Amino acid sequence: MKTEYQFYYDESGHSRKLTEKSITADNYDDFFVSVIVGINNKQTESLNKDYFLFEEKYKYYYEIDELKSTIFSDKKYKYGFKSFKQIDLEAINDFFNLLIKYNLLIYISVQNKIEYLIDQLLRAYENNYLVDADAIRYTVTKAITVYRPKKVLSSIYQGDSFATELKSFLNERIATNGDLKLKEWENLAFEQTCFLIDKNKELSFVEWDYTHPFVGFSLFLKEHNIKTKEIIIDKEGSGNTLKAAKECGFKESCEKDSKDEVGIRIADMLAGLINGFIKSILVSTSYIGEKEPTKKLIDKKWFELNDLQCNCYAKMQTIIIEQNESWYKTYCSSYSDPFLFLICLLNYVSQSGMDYLTKNTNMNNEYLNTYVCSCLQKRFEFMRSKLKVEPADIKGDYFINKRGAREYLSSEKRTTLLLKEGETKRLFVLSAGIFHLTNTPTITVQTDDGPVVYDLPQELYDWALSLVGFANRGTNLLPEYVVFTMKNDKYYANIE
Repeated sequence: MKTEYQFYYDESGHSRKLTEKSITADNYDDFFVSVIVGINNKQTESLNKDYFLFEEKYKYYYEIDELKSTIFSDKKYKYGFKSFKQIDLEAINDFFNLLIKYNLLIYISVQNKIEYLIDQLLRAYENNYLVDADAIRYTVTKAITVYRPKKVLSSIYQGDSFATELKSFLNERIATNGDLKLKEWENLAFEQTCFLIDKNKELSFVEWDYTHPFVGFSLFLKEHNIKTKEIIIDKEGSGNTLKAAKECGFKESCEKDSKDEVGIRIADMLAGLINGFIKSILVSTSYIGEKEPTKKLIDKKWFELNDLQCNCYAKMQTIIIEQNESWYKTYCSSYSDPFLFLICLLNYVSQSGMDYLTKNTNMNNEYLNTYVCSCLQKRFEFMRSKLKVEPADIKGDYFINKRGAREYLSSEKRTTLLLKEGETKRLFVLSAGIFHLTNTPTITVQTDDGPVVYDLPQELYDWALSLVGFANRGTNLLPEYVVFTMKNDKYYANIE
């Protein structure tokens, strides 16, 4: 029998309005973190009892009626779990134990707010085979987030001066970085951005788009083959979150007070913990107020851990990464480097263990930095791809591809497009690709009976791969009529 779940939503770091005043404020949060928790309906009663006992154990110490993530101030995250008090760690450990015990479904959305503004300012720039506009927006967002240049931030809402102020700042950083090997890639990215950007759209006031978390959550549900129209959302603010959930298909969603719903309190606690780490990591790795280029490493104190602190990292790693692992468990904006840093930190600590961390006291931050840089490079290469990655819904020995054609896994059931010498076929090709199991070029063709997949002769591999390459950079040459010809024992394909 299919498991039924009830889902609960809460968030951390939200700015209701993105104005010049809000983005330059001292207490501004760069990231907006949303968490949706899924609880098995059969376990709800038992979980509620256990969570009540958990809260009763700690709420008198914290002197509050409702245990929420705000009990942990920003300063407690300064060195990760190292800088938490013993009682805090015991509470967090007990909290993590409950999430693991009940195998809760966890979905996490992370958005950079500056990136949302940059997307509006630079929306005139589009991807093509020569220009990766997404990479430009990523570079601009990262530069503003880690350096916080005041003139650039102020210019966001000052007409068309943003592009001018941005280029001025980037050129200053290039000059300051000089020939420093450490800043070679940053200089290259800044130079390319300065070369390509010459104008921007004007902003006066921007309302936050609340749909992002629910778009990702829809993909998460699809991946887990779960259907639901309801999410219970923490009741606060203007109701825009609820409106966005309904717009994304969760028509039966509603708002409830967190005091009445354990699921909301769990979502709040996890969202707050994640955002607390993100903020601390960003502070440790940013260049705000610094003029000279230096190598940024988190403090060695992050790794001076006792058993309880190490266990908290291991359990957080289990919950965020391993538990009910799936592609869309996390859904992030392009610039979400501090969150990726957190993922790397969790992996590094949990996989290293106490003995290794103690043995490498003076090198842990260097080793982690190398690991993070490697993961960032892989993520950036992935971001360069403009093709959507979606899990295939395998139905026995076949799946339905994006064009709606049945694609068999077994080569014996697949059909190859074969021509005789001198023969020509004109087909309306919807898409081209490479079948990953056999590394065979393929096309999906529109026929009177619907879309059909054909394997192509291996000599058309480069042709199919070049079309994938164009699409990968944002230029789609298909759908279009394609003429396939067999001449002198060679296959040719020409797009009309």
